Amino acid sequence: MGENFDQTAVKKVPFIELLKRIGPGIILAGVVIGPGNITTSAMMGSNYGYSMIWLVIPIAFMGISFMLTSYRISMLTGMPIIHAIRHYYGKTASMVVGCATFLYYRKVLAEIKLCKLMILPKEGIENRR
Repeated sequence: MGENFDQTAVKKVPFIELLKRIGPGIILAGVVIGPGNITTSAMMGSNYGYSMIWLVIPIAFMGISFMLTSYRISMLTGMPIIHAIRHYYGKTASMVVGCATFLYYRKVLAEIKLCKLMILPKEGIENRR
């Protein structure tokens, strides 16, 4: 406990290497939050006010649980999550998770398209608000 920390022993990481290490996290954060999520949250807030605020707690709990579980599985197995699922649970389970992931990202892309339509309406279409 009485050891001193030697700053000169710490290797400095170049900026490009730092980007390589944190880049996937930034992309993941962008996918998880996403413009569709922000738009949906804003629409729910305008329609329901604070009456739906209680949903934040279970949604945050589920999201954090999923992220921690995925992280731990990847760290323990040394494999990406889909590879670990295929290795330990078989090809069928991996296909189900892969299809669910694909469908989720299709939903994300549809939300992005919806955001574009809401922000930039086509000519001749009147806003109903």
